[in-house]
Amino acid sequence: NTQIFDSKGNLWLSLLAAGGVAKWDRETDSLTWWEVPVVRSRPYGIIVDYKDKVWFADYHNGGLTRFDPETEEVKHFPLVKDRTTSAIRRLGVDSKGIIWASTWGNRAFKDSSLFRLDPETGETTKRHLGLPYGAGYNAEADSEDNIWVAPDNYLTKYDQVADAFTHYPLPVRSDSLKTTITRDNAVWFIYRNAG
Repeated sequence: NTQIFDSKGNLWLSLLAAGGVAKWDRETDSLTWWEVPVVRSRPYGIIVDYKDKVWFADYHNGGLTRFDPETEEVKHFPLVKDRTTSAIRRLGVDSKGIIWASTWGNRAFKDSSLFRLDPETGETTKRHLGLPYGAGYNAEADSEDNIWVAPDNYLTKYDQVADAFTHYPLPVRSDSLKTTITRDNAVWFIYRNAG
């Protein structure tokens, strides 16, 4: 589903349908994959943090999972605490190593939220986006550690210092996909269902 490079130039892949993660090793030109032993994980968006730990969104269980390439240890972090189906699509990591995600899917239509996970303590906090039918697709940090979310019909910025959201309406009604933030903090995104 998604690919990302680690600091050594190895390529990591989330295997949505296979329920696993894979690594293409640049040095040996070989591919290895691991099944994820987390119920309904279905790995979707994948990131690598500053310690080269691999994180992916659990598409069908409302959580995140971390894979440690050195120990091959898998650790699951549930974010959505109730039993309602919620999808986490794409993740982000800020300069302090905090992992960010937002809810997309059934639960998001009523309770779209932004989640913050401290990987050291496992502590999670939740902030409501304050948008009806928000369905946040991702959560990505810019160089100032503002978190950008692409919910339906808006582009949203979360200012961690002020603990406040700013919602920018899209010029057309549409859901949006993952943002991409450039080195100079330009935020790029795409409409999916506009028109």
